[in-house]
Amino acid sequence: NSHQLLAEEIIFVFDDILDLSLAEVCGVRVQVNRKASPLFNQWVALHQLADYVTAQEGSNFAVREACELIMGLNGTFEEALRGRMLFSDHYREYLAERQASATHLFITVNGEIKPVSEE
Repeated sequence: NSHQLLAEEIIFVFDDILDLSLAEVCGVRVQVNRKASPLFNQWVALHQLADYVTAQEGSNFAVREACELIMGLNGTFEEALRGRMLFSDHYREYLAERQASATHLFITVNGEIKPVSEE
């Protein structure tokens, strides 16, 4: 864990069966709604693996919905919106960092979150 985060400090956005082992251990779990998967949705609800289910489906800005909700809860939504509208220096710096960041895949092993090796 290169960022020294505890599992309960992680907000996890998920939408499929392979994601459930991580959803079990993360602090906040956001399920991307899939209307075509009523049994999966029911199972997640029954096992209390989602703290929030998006109103939108994945192909319809569900991740954006989750991010904006989190930003609203932590009080950063308006500042971020204004910065993006004005294409501020802060937003340009963020955009450059985002474009430079690599995406990583993680799994749980014995209740611990571990990166998947890229072999």
